[in-house]
Amino acid sequence: MLDHPDALLSRPWVALDLETTGLDTAHDAIIEVGAVRFQGGKVLDTFTSLVNPYRPIPPEVERLTGITSRAVATAPPFALVAGQLLDFLGDAPVIVGHNLAFDLAFLERAGVRPSALPADTQELAEVLFPRGPYGLGALASALGIPVTTAHRALPDALTTAHLCGVLWERLLALDPSQVAEWRRLATLGGRPVGRLLAVVEALQTQRGLRPRFGPGGVDTDALAQRLACPPAPKDPHPPPPATEETVLAFLEPGGPCARLVPGWEHRPQQVEMARAVLRTFTERGVLLAEVGTGVGKTLAYLVPAALFALQRGERVVVSTATVSLQEQLVQKDLPLLSQALQALGAPPVRWALLKGRGHYLCLRRFSYWRSAPTLTPDMAHLLAKVTLWLNSTAAGDRGELRLSPRQAALWGDLSAQASVACPDGRGPCFLAAARACAEDAHILVVNHALLLRAAAAGGGLLPPFRYLVVDEAHHLADEATRQFGVRVERRGVDMLLERLAGPTGLAQTAVVAYTPSRASRERRQQTEAAAQALQRAVHTAREAWEALWHAAVAFAHQHREGRGETGIEVAVTPERRRERLWASLAATWDRVYPALRDVERALLALFASLEGLHNTGLANYEAVLAEVHSRLQEIGEVLAGLTTFFGPHHTDTVYWLEAQEGEGALVCAPLQVGNLLQEHLFTGLEGAVLTSATLAVAGDMLPTATDLGLTDAKHLIVGSPFDYRRQVMVVVPTDLPDPDGADYMLRVPQVLASLAKVAHGRILVLFTSHSTLRHIADTLRPLLAPQGIRVLAQGLDGTPQQVTEQFIQEGKAVLLATASLWEGLDLPPGSLKVVVLARLPFPVPTSPLFAARSQLYPDPFHDYAVPQAVLRFRQGFGRLVRRRSDRGAVVVLDSRLLTRSYGPLFLRSLPPCPLQRVPTASISQVVGQWLAG
Repeated sequence: MLDHPDALLSRPWVALDLETTGLDTAHDAIIEVGAVRFQGGKVLDTFTSLVNPYRPIPPEVERLTGITSRAVATAPPFALVAGQLLDFLGDAPVIVGHNLAFDLAFLERAGVRPSALPADTQELAEVLFPRGPYGLGALASALGIPVTTAHRALPDALTTAHLCGVLWERLLALDPSQVAEWRRLATLGGRPVGRLLAVVEALQTQRGLRPRFGPGGVDTDALAQRLACPPAPKDPHPPPPATEETVLAFLEPGGPCARLVPGWEHRPQQVEMARAVLRTFTERGVLLAEVGTGVGKTLAYLVPAALFALQRGERVVVSTATVSLQEQLVQKDLPLLSQALQALGAPPVRWALLKGRGHYLCLRRFSYWRSAPTLTPDMAHLLAKVTLWLNSTAAGDRGELRLSPRQAALWGDLSAQASVACPDGRGPCFLAAARACAEDAHILVVNHALLLRAAAAGGGLLPPFRYLVVDEAHHLADEATRQFGVRVERRGVDMLLERLAGPTGLAQTAVVAYTPSRASRERRQQTEAAAQALQRAVHTAREAWEALWHAAVAFAHQHREGRGETGIEVAVTPERRRERLWASLAATWDRVYPALRDVERALLALFASLEGLHNTGLANYEAVLAEVHSRLQEIGEVLAGLTTFFGPHHTDTVYWLEAQEGEGALVCAPLQVGNLLQEHLFTGLEGAVLTSATLAVAGDMLPTATDLGLTDAKHLIVGSPFDYRRQVMVVVPTDLPDPDGADYMLRVPQVLASLAKVAHGRILVLFTSHSTLRHIADTLRPLLAPQGIRVLAQGLDGTPQQVTEQFIQEGKAVLLATASLWEGLDLPPGSLKVVVLARLPFPVPTSPLFAARSQLYPDPFHDYAVPQAVLRFRQGFGRLVRRRSDRGAVVVLDSRLLTRSYGPLFLRSLPPCPLQRVPTASISQVVGQWLAG
């Protein structure tokens, strides 16, 4: 029997890898095969062959693999290689591959169907190592497996064989209850790995291994201990006084920070910032503080905040926009600060990190999905991953997991996002544990989304606080726009309806929960009737919802004015609400509303049929009840959002519709957020500090203060300690065509190619649109391939994180980026020498929100568009110099900087550094000389 342990282990296994012309099995072809026969950690034999695909190999594949069209021109076709491969596979009981489904799909299309048991090392690694990495090379390196040539079939197959050995030992070392649960989930989801796991179970039984954990593979006792917030330590030492003298003692040369922080430098600018923060808290008020790069901004506000919190018994909330800064605060800065305080004889400062509900795993929803009668393959895989992770996590935070896009889409079904109204407070809860720790913290770290969601809700999501620091404050207005607005996404409603009445939906699971149970037949019949009513209501709602989107897309195309990054964006104005197409759209809403209300009523009936059955033996009863609660909340939020969108038009709200290739959203946003921030956030605070490296436009912070509703705030601008005159040169072409002209797109790739040669790659190019980025990438790649310089394009070659990691690893590459990488990108020393701003980052004029807000200004372009662009421009400029050792050039490929009246404002907003105005033909020479020193 193939699946018996003896049959499995007595014969060699085979690791397989293919290289292909692309990822589409229907149109692409195999160009190389590599296979390795191995047993007991030893390689017994290898097989490899190039394959003639009888089509050109795309340039990007040639660059990735080194396999050229010329190299395969004389290679045999796969029809001849297939027989040799089958002979090599022989009677191997297991075939191993990294993302094996990809290779098997190509083999099957070519008529080769191995009978061996499949073992996908990527699938195994995603469960065994929930935090990643999962790329073959990165994973092998992390496990100490030597990696030679990547993206060639035989070397990758060899790496996979060694990786399989390590993963197999990890599998055998799992607690048997974990293997059993993983196998159960895989079987429910129809994943082939279930057969392999059944063999592992049998092997563990042969070896006499017994489960240490209960059913489900989770050590619940250890989990409960990790969830308990440690009690606040009692310290007899009084806190030091929150005075300027104490702050200076912390930050002076030879002080606690100097002794504890590696590479510490005394910075007068940091002291100036810290003093201002302390004065703001002690004297009450609001401070807007722009702090240059390299000042040490986080300690400049953490030191006075901690001293103030300790002495006054207050809580200071610190809000950030990015996960990376949150991690820096809680993993580095706050532990150092606590050590520094204790060095002065002070009690330790207590801190906590609190995120939004959607970040935390809900154990009840997890339990609900584990008990589902059937699972999709993706949900089964995610549940297995979470099961193993639960035995190590203390926070239950999805940030600890590396999730694929498909897994990330499913996370919402497991998270506490919609679990605010649990039927009772019994059982362990990650969200409750995080909130308990937050209640006890002197310094509470949150993100802008949670801060503003709590403000919009009027409290309850955060413990009470009167003092606030907003870091990365240039994001606050945009986040307020999202949190005080409404967004109903087409896909979100589709998924909600599927979760209610799909094959694995709530209607089916609620009925199955009665088998077996001691509940009365009458109650079971009530649940069955409610479930059937829910199925019917969802069916009707789906039809109405689809009709609404058909009308919405027609309305969007009728008024298509431009294409934003999210597709077509169409403003819904009072004038357009009087048109015939809007009447058609509104008529479909008149069908959607009662249909969704029927869904809500059916859910209420389902809940009523289940209520009060705690002790009747229903399977996973509390989780099912909590799931009904969650879905009720979700349907209520959808109804509220749609009612706002289709309801009366309010002049203080902007309405628009987004549509793109089967997706879309209905959006409402406040016209202004300053008054909302003032009313819901700043009113009631005793002291608030808002800080960032980019708040001012040519030294003027009034535009930012106006956006935030803080016209009475004090302003502080603290310059950077960096020597920009020595570290950065700005270069602007004098003869480049206008960015909107056709000639511009022809000449930019030539400029970038010449810059890449003199900088040996190490260039970041920032764009304002994905379409321009894609066009430039296609043109630039063949220009740089002969020099061995790789072009990495965000969105084409991976996510922002993925292309950034590749850029660092390559060493000799050009990174083309947009959107998020205009800021927050902090690369290792020496990896970046040139930043190119492809054009001045003006907002998209057709954006409904931008267009509506522009009308509030006497001169919309100069009063609103230009300040917005200047701040974004400064963020892009700031990617180059992150430390004293950094040195390079910023090239702005937009001649409007020299020819338009607003150009000097952009330049005055930069730190003092040399500016070169040169013809495009001289850019690379000037930059090369600067880089040469």
